[in-house]
Amino acid sequence: MKSFPARTIRLVLALLLVLGSNGAQAEIQRLLLVTATPELEGLQLSRKDISRLYLSRPIYHNTGMRLIPLINLSDPLAHEVFLQKIMLMSARSYDRLLLSRVFRQGGRRPERFHSLLHLIETLQRHPGSITYMWQHEARQYPRLMTLMELWQGNVR
Repeated sequence: MKSFPARTIRLVLALLLVLGSNGAQAEIQRLLLVTATPELEGLQLSRKDISRLYLSRPIYHNTGMRLIPLINLSDPLAHEVFLQKIMLMSARSYDRLLLSRVFRQGGRRPERFHSLLHLIETLQRHPGSITYMWQHEARQYPRLMTLMELWQGNVR
């Protein structure tokens, strides 16, 4: 049995590394915070502000407009990434905490949407409403504005 020279092995490993990294680049996704309200353009929220908002605590824009969080369930993976990377909790923990806060402190739970089209229509009808979605989905709707990138990474 003939052995490969070390240089050939290094070349093959380098080639595999380059090909592997290009494949990973193709799968990088970006989760965005979006709105259809022009007055919110340039709004920057901290992760803590977003968590407070999605736990039914009121957050106001400097114009006095109350922000309305909408939960995007049209893509279960986007929702899971949002909960884990932004809210820092599981879906079960989020639902329990949200429910207990609403019962103790009052307020309403954020509206949930299983249909992306219905979510987009609601964003456009209700000033101050915001939600999260993948960048490739947001690009399909020219009236949506990206407020900020929440997360980027490889999800598959």
